[in-house]
Amino acid sequence: MTLDHLEYDHHRTTLANVRTRFQDDPEILALYVGGSLAHGYAKADSDVDIILIISEQDYQIRKQAGNLLFFSADLSTYQGGYVDGKFITPVYLDTVARQGNQPSRYAFKDCFPLIIRDSALESLVFRAACFPDEQQSALAERFYAQLQAWRWYFYEGNKHQNPYLIATAVQNVVLYACRIVLNHNRLLYPYHKWMLAEVQSAPEKPENLLDLIHTLVEHRRPEDLEALCRGIEAMNTATQGPHDWPNYFLQDVETPWMRSEPYIADL
Repeated sequence: MTLDHLEYDHHRTTLANVRTRFQDDPEILALYVGGSLAHGYAKADSDVDIILIISEQDYQIRKQAGNLLFFSADLSTYQGGYVDGKFITPVYLDTVARQGNQPSRYAFKDCFPLIIRDSALESLVFRAACFPDEQQSALAERFYAQLQAWRWYFYEGNKHQNPYLIATAVQNVVLYACRIVLNHNRLLYPYHKWMLAEVQSAPEKPENLLDLIHTLVEHRRPEDLEALCRGIEAMNTATQGPHDWPNYFLQDVETPWMRSEPYIADL
């Protein structure tokens, strides 16, 4: 995506104002356009998301002042629009590239520069947005175990007539079904807002996957749950047996805090 490829003129004119606002600011090492405009999901009323890269020294000054975010409605050229941004550093970019979780990586997927004063930052941004191939096989096993765990919790919720547990189980079955599909296709998990859109773009997925998901979320019936799970199982590459999921659940949900590791949903 580039500025010329944006669908709406008012987003282009707003970004022209953003460039004018920051082009002579010595604090800014680079400024990238992100969010829905970069990912190709923008609507006419979408806000403009920017990423402002500054030095570590300037970042610490801003951190002490509680000033790590940027917001402006004045730069917008359309009714209800605004510009929303975050200040980050090259050190942060490098950390994301080496060990960032997938939502953090997705923030840099498709983003494009509006201002760039250090060409080395371009390679850092590219690396930060890469899918972590070295984790793919292990994540396939771990996500499959979560699918089976929450499948079990769904039936526990029905058995005990617990609507909260049923709703939580449905949400997690959908989450891990989608994470299996994204992982299989080497697509980053974008967090909840754009998850279904990214899943829809996956070339390899169960037939009518989005319909299966929407039906399950709306009706929460056992037959809807099983239809989704069967579709995922047909394409899943995990090698574990049907009764192995409790061991994964123990490691990924009950005890990661003991190892100072993130909860599996945050990977």
